[in-house]
Amino acid sequence: MHILMTNHTVANIGGTETWLKTMSDELLRRGHKVEVFTLLAGKFAKHLNCPVTTELRGRMAPYDLIIVNHNTCLGMLTLHEVEGPKVFTSHGPAHKLEQANYGADYYVSVSEEVLSAQAALGFFGEVVRNPIDLEKFRPQDDAARHPMLIMCKNADAMRMARRACELAGIAADVVHYEAAPADNVHEILPLYEAVITSGRGVYEALACGCDVFIFDVRSGIMRGDGWVTSQNMLELVQYNCSGRAIDKRWSGPKELADDLAGAGHPLNEDGWSRDWVERKHDVRKNIEKYLAKAAVTEEVAA
Repeated sequence: MHILMTNHTVANIGGTETWLKTMSDELLRRGHKVEVFTLLAGKFAKHLNCPVTTELRGRMAPYDLIIVNHNTCLGMLTLHEVEGPKVFTSHGPAHKLEQANYGADYYVSVSEEVLSAQAALGFFGEVVRNPIDLEKFRPQDDAARHPMLIMCKNADAMRMARRACELAGIAADVVHYEAAPADNVHEILPLYEAVITSGRGVYEALACGCDVFIFDVRSGIMRGDGWVTSQNMLELVQYNCSGRAIDKRWSGPKELADDLAGAGHPLNEDGWSRDWVERKHDVRKNIEKYLAKAAVTEEVAA
């Protein structure tokens, strides 16, 4: 199939950019022809293994499938009358770019929280969880693991987590797209016992057999869900492991340090986390739900 994917920006690494790469790589692996349209091209584009364009004009034949991130891109597709079955994916409940709009044939949300937010706007769809490449993100059984990796995109969260680890006496390393960039996160994660992160970083870390502590800083407030366990995962994933499920607040690094030091390791000793990601987040399974939309459209047209 000839498939168009869109993302508002491919300037820097982020959640939707990584989602885009994960999905496009799987489509390419299956032999599909893939193009990416973006409004803001940048350095992340070089990580994509398919053509990237900022121009929609001149396309005449319809695409077999159009996988749309961000309502700005959906608007451009409508403006330029780009034809093909369009699947709009919303990755968050509040950001303006993530709010569904008219023009798509199908609507997808990455969590129940997002699904509810889109339904409130009058757009009803289904949940397809964040895709993870399980061939890349996997445990290394013979690896000697270091205590802690901090993998927060928010710079304040990264600094607060690092200070909390110092206070707790936990040796911690940092991966951050600006302060400590790394293109090989899938090789780094299996080298750590535990990871402080949020969002899709949670699923990547769980796939590598790490314990995970969900933490972020939003609007200057330290908040999150704390340690991920087999008992609370079902609740956390309904909020895309964003920290908004339990939504605990910490007054400062010392209070956070107490929680980081309070859990005995490993929380993942029975291997439940890898099994969870295989069942819910495997890109090879989740992408089938998108490809099925093209098949349904073909049947209706016939």
